[in-house]
Amino acid sequence: MSLMVFGAVLGAQAQPQERQPTIQPADPETPAAMFRSGITLMTTVVIPRDRNGAFLANLTAEDFLVFEDDRLRQVVSLVPVLAGRAGNQLAPPVQLRGGIVLPPPAAPRAAGSAGGRLVVILVDDLNIDKGLTLRTRQVFEQLARNVIHEGDLFGVVSTGPSSIAIDVTADRSLLEAAAARITGDGFNPNDLIENFPPDTQGVPELMVRARLAFDTMRNIVRSLEQVQQLRKVVIYLSGGYDFNPFLAERAGYFRRAPSISPIGAAAFRPDRSFPSLGDASHSELAREILELATAANRANASFYTVDPRGLVAGPEAAHYRLNDSRSFNHWIFATQNSLRSIAEQTGGRAFVNRNDFDDVFREIDAETSDYYILGFTVGDSDSTLRRLRVEVRDRDDVHVQHRSHYTLSGNGENRRP
Repeated sequence: MSLMVFGAVLGAQAQPQERQPTIQPADPETPAAMFRSGITLMTTVVIPRDRNGAFLANLTAEDFLVFEDDRLRQVVSLVPVLAGRAGNQLAPPVQLRGGIVLPPPAAPRAAGSAGGRLVVILVDDLNIDKGLTLRTRQVFEQLARNVIHEGDLFGVVSTGPSSIAIDVTADRSLLEAAAARITGDGFNPNDLIENFPPDTQGVPELMVRARLAFDTMRNIVRSLEQVQQLRKVVIYLSGGYDFNPFLAERAGYFRRAPSISPIGAAAFRPDRSFPSLGDASHSELAREILELATAANRANASFYTVDPRGLVAGPEAAHYRLNDSRSFNHWIFATQNSLRSIAEQTGGRAFVNRNDFDDVFREIDAETSDYYILGFTVGDSDSTLRRLRVEVRDRDDVHVQHRSHYTLSGNGENRRP
């Protein structure tokens, strides 16, 4: 999908990339000389919920603790957003190094009729079983009904034959036509076993399909870096990724051992799935997911991954090429785990093994409507990729959903996590 898809929202909503306040104390011997203090501010979205799952709407900036690489940082601002509308609850000015007092930054303006949200829907039809076409259309319709409301901005893109490319718009009437065009083009277990010879380096066709999906989303979220005033949400419909499924079954079908190293050959047994000894496909998939998550975190976009397969009880009778259910269960776990990884690394959630899609999308709607924008100071470090942990002070019963990492660009320019 071309970056021009987001031209409408970029033209209307984008602001110049904001640089965070620079603290410039005067040199006492040369009053006109100014020097940087090295202090940078970051913002991130946090969603605190109690043990019953209820959003906590009455917290203050003093209630939050932020840890960057396990080191406590100062919270300098907090903006509550309820039902998509930004309020203005800021921490009092805080004193930093050298007696410098840092005023809180101005709260971002509400996005007017847009409700503060931009929702990007990715239909990864290249990686959705063709037999799930009708089910995926139904899931998409449930998504449209429960998440996209009047005034919300949204865009839709597919990775394969569905050929969906809806520019950013508020016109909900376009969603029905998009649902009707969805056509799955992925593989079922028999397809995977019968069409791809065994090789521990992975299945090139599956890698190409996954990279196309990841490249599509990386390009989109990079364009979203320019959008500063909207909550950016990606709803990712996909069957997930496993670059080397059913290796033992494929070897048995083609009546030959896979291309493996000597240590792998000694461990291979045709009666079970091939162990992941030296399997480069796993590290390749992890690298692809990390690159996508890094781009999403720079754009402050949260991914909510949804598996349209729903609750998977076991292999169907039509999957006659499977020796037993173990390799099928391993494949389901691997593909679902890839979706979990994408969501968890970007501050969203994965919805897998669930059939209650109306409830799923209502949960996504709630999480993207009620949240806080928390601002904190960044510590001195040579590392650009930093771990993030947010807690509520003295409240062990509260779970705070947030992204687990953020990236600070190497040239000193702030990237909002």
